[in-house]
Amino acid sequence: MLIGRKYINFFSKAYSGKTDSILNYDLTKNMGKNGTLLFFIHQDFYPTSTSEIIELNQKHQNFVNLGVNPIVISVDSELTHQQLVKNLKDKKTINNMSLDFVSDISKEISRDYLVLFEEGYSLPSTIFIDKKGIIKYFSTGSVEVKRDIDSILKTIATYQ
Repeated sequence: MLIGRKYINFFSKAYSGKTDSILNYDLTKNMGKNGTLLFFIHQDFYPTSTSEIIELNQKHQNFVNLGVNPIVISVDSELTHQQLVKNLKDKKTINNMSLDFVSDISKEISRDYLVLFEEGYSLPSTIFIDKKGIIKYFSTGSVEVKRDIDSILKTIATYQ
């Protein structure tokens, strides 16, 4: 169980939707003022994951207002993350992207956070790390069921 423990830092390649660039990502350097949301998805192009990303992006400012940095993580590469955002923009599903997408191609991050599924993919999981670096919330679900972003925001607000 991770709740009550200090977060596990990671270094990985990432795609920044904000700057449309590939980054070397260090979780510690990207923590929000009041916390960080690790938003593990199954795969970028999986229908449930894509719809969750769209909604998370639409509500990004709500997280910023709470001082929380939401970070999307999957076992896809940073180039796959970039292609997903390009496709969403090309289809005019989104106008801009405010999220960072961390590549967990090694599956080490998913393993460390106990969300690696036996088939080698991340289970859809939501982990909130508070401003002191303590894991306060952990939820995991099925790939078929879309997470409620408003409920996640309400949960995070209770820790403020």
